[in-house]
Amino acid sequence: RLEVVLGFGSHAGIARARVHVTAGRRARPEPVPHDGTRGVRAVAAADTAAGLPRQGTETLIEATYQAQATSWLVLQPDIQYIANPAGGIDNPYEPGKKLANELVMGVRGIVTF
Repeated sequence: RLEVVLGFGSHAGIARARVHVTAGRRARPEPVPHDGTRGVRAVAAADTAAGLPRQGTETLIEATYQAQATSWLVLQPDIQYIANPAGGIDNPYEPGKKLANELVMGVRGIVTF
């Protein structure tokens, strides 16, 4: 993560994150206790047998800028690019295709009274 203070109440930042879902934890909403390698393999085998999707790596890149527009208003546009969302699982609405990469944009406003 990199953040730069630009003066006049302005900040800019960029960040990159990468998450890899290991075979022992894929498609599990809560932690599953295991006893080392044998346990991890057992969890992965149970997931496969249950038909749960195989997951891999997801990457996120984000850029943001915060500006003091007036003495009472701060504006902060933000853009995020998500590559291989959810670790590359299949799209439930388009069988045979993976979830597509995503571009997310937004603006946050802070008003001080």
